[in-house]
Amino acid sequence: MTPVAPRLTRERLRSGLPLPAGIQTGPLASLPERGLLIGGGNFLRGFAAWLIDHLNARLDFQAGLVITSATPRGNPSPINEQGGVFTVVERGPHRQSAACQGRMVTAVQRALNPFADWPAFLACARNPDLRLVISNTTEAGIVYEPVSHPGDACPANFPARMTCLLLERYRHFQGAPERGLIFLPCELIERNGHQLRDLVLRLAAEWRCEPGFGEWVTTHCHFLNTLLDRIVPGHPEAEMDALTAELGWQDPLLVVTESFYQWVIEGPEHLRGELPFAEAGLSVIWTSDLAPYRERKVRVLNGAHTLMALTGCLAGVGTVSDAMKRPPLRRLVEQAISEEILPTLKTDTRETAAYAGAVLSRFANPFIQHQLLSISLNSVAKWRVRILPTLKDHHRLRGGYPPTLVFSLAALLRFYRGTQAEGQWQGRRDDGSPYPLRDTAEALELLSREWAATPHDPGALTARVLGRTALWGEDLNALPDLAPMVARHLERLQQQGLQHALATVLGC
Repeated sequence: MTPVAPRLTRERLRSGLPLPAGIQTGPLASLPERGLLIGGGNFLRGFAAWLIDHLNARLDFQAGLVITSATPRGNPSPINEQGGVFTVVERGPHRQSAACQGRMVTAVQRALNPFADWPAFLACARNPDLRLVISNTTEAGIVYEPVSHPGDACPANFPARMTCLLLERYRHFQGAPERGLIFLPCELIERNGHQLRDLVLRLAAEWRCEPGFGEWVTTHCHFLNTLLDRIVPGHPEAEMDALTAELGWQDPLLVVTESFYQWVIEGPEHLRGELPFAEAGLSVIWTSDLAPYRERKVRVLNGAHTLMALTGCLAGVGTVSDAMKRPPLRRLVEQAISEEILPTLKTDTRETAAYAGAVLSRFANPFIQHQLLSISLNSVAKWRVRILPTLKDHHRLRGGYPPTLVFSLAALLRFYRGTQAEGQWQGRRDDGSPYPLRDTAEALELLSREWAATPHDPGALTARVLGRTALWGEDLNALPDLAPMVARHLERLQQQGLQHALATVLGC
């Protein structure tokens, strides 16, 4: 009988659990809790925790991390049961096998759910060692909501939660300048750090916090704008038996990532020494202006991802690499990037073309099983951030709308034609098969109401939805002739199906 592989834990690592040749590990000793990760999902663990772990190993950075759940559904138990350790397996597009190489991340010390244990979260604010807060609450996280001071309960709104954290710290340390925090938000929105700071200050004013608090936040806390680039498809459930056999341990928290990564941080020079990523040989760029990096990455990689996810999910395709094997979907992505997105960018043409080629290679990586349904999370906000600016710039610069990006808006409307049953939202493909819809309750309910009101009139439906400024931040009907173009694509999607609609937009 084949022996059962042991569960990965920090204690087993300390006692000499053997590591495969391709797996490195960080320090196993307990570390001071210098950082909070807001969100314990695959991305933050496979990107931010992985980078901090490299700092600990290469420069003795001595930064332990505490994972705090971003939603009430977060479950800290698996992290705590393993003593905070987990495996990150890296896979590049040109490797000849799926043999494991990667890292045993040991930077995380523990996890907690603030919705279940609010006092434990506030206790983190009183820790003198705390300096870093790294978050990933998706594009829908850094938003304003009118929230009264929550008192003894964890607020659902992320900026309100950060306001509580900072207020607790300010009061406990009596506004000491050296107790300010550095925020590194990973949410993919423009000026993510500055937007988070502005919302904290707005809530502080609405809560009538003491005047010195706002000054302390502004002067001694640093909200840095950041941009990150790494595909982290997450936990490879279908491969776990093979990975467990190769690694020699069971790790339900195992994360798969691509080998490529980059983090661009916009911040003052005096903070650079506190975050010595470059000194550790890591691909982290410190800059005074990340706008060109952001525009290129958000429009090319993320915009193509959203376009592919909406269309691929409707086609029943599972992963990004599978989508790249489907000629119509690949042509859709290639046309969007080369003919519609790249011409709107202000960066160097040769460098940008090289970046776009690398993105297509990364998409086709056969060792990365990046689920399209995962990418489809919060697609309304993602489309607004990732695609809408390109669509508008293309029209301004060239006098016409980009065909595939217009089609992506029709695909979004079709994708969100859903119903709710037992608290779960579902859409249905042309063949009747279901898929889950995951977005904010407001977006799902609004789109559901619009579909219910005009299910058989694509023109009326399109005009109604495009006029919803709550979804887009503006009335898209004000963009000349856009609504009729979207409506024609939507009509084809409804009456003739995805395959015909896709062939029409590709001209084949």
